[in-house]
Amino acid sequence: MNGTNKELNLLQMPHDLAALTREICTIATDAGAFLLQERTKFQRESIEYKGLNNLVSYVDKETEKQLVARLSQLLPDAGFITEEGTTGQEADKAALNWIIDPLDGTANFIHNLPVFSVSIGLAQGKTPIAGVVYDPNRDECFSAWQGEGLIAMKTGFRFRPLRSWARA
Repeated sequence: MNGTNKELNLLQMPHDLAALTREICTIATDAGAFLLQERTKFQRESIEYKGLNNLVSYVDKETEKQLVARLSQLLPDAGFITEEGTTGQEADKAALNWIIDPLDGTANFIHNLPVFSVSIGLAQGKTPIAGVVYDPNRDECFSAWQGEGLIAMKTGFRFRPLRSWARA
């Protein structure tokens, strides 16, 4: 089955999208636990520079590898667009893809500021299907999927779906 067919099946079954999004949140939560564990023993000497003010560490790369492995099991036909490029593949940007920033806020993490998250999205081409942002410092997972509003998983608070970007 190719990514397009899988995406269509997901969109036709909203309960499956809700379940998929809960699984993504679980995966992001596990990655967040790894980030918190590594934060306690992080050494600044392990910082690499991708460019001016663009930092990366082994924590970014290892977290991304863990996310790719878990998300590959969830949707084997989906490709990856990743912050750190650990997959070694060029994604087909028109296909079904996971979009991952394993450590969103690397500079904060490196400077021991508790403002960072795990960000995971799923899109068909440029159309978002589902997304999760997990803040491990506050143990809060925010998620959304196509046809639903934003949900704060810890509190269960639901935000209304956005009907129009013009009215946002």
